[in-house]
Amino acid sequence: MNHYRIAFTLVLGAFMLFTLGVMLTEKASLLEFGQEMLQRNDTLQLVLDLYLANVLLVLWMIDDNRKNAQSTASLLPFMGITLIFATVGPLLYMCWRNRFPFTDKT
Repeated sequence: MNHYRIAFTLVLGAFMLFTLGVMLTEKASLLEFGQEMLQRNDTLQLVLDLYLANVLLVLWMIDDNRKNAQSTASLLPFMGITLIFATVGPLLYMCWRNRFPFTDKT
């Protein structure tokens, strides 16, 4: 296991634990939290920016998957996770496909 895979796995694990901890300890439901964020322009801009970035990440995953002749169905879980939990989806995808930035491998 190379050091990039270890680093990405640690980042993914830490982020998932943090997300789980926040979701378990937050008093408001996820739906209430989302509605509250959409009521203010500054947080609305942040949400829109995050979802635009997520759409770009999904497009990158589709392109990478197509270049490696994989089935589109194999991407569906990663796409769903990306659209719900943001960066967890691409991090999982990179670990699953062994695609890490800053390496010689493609």
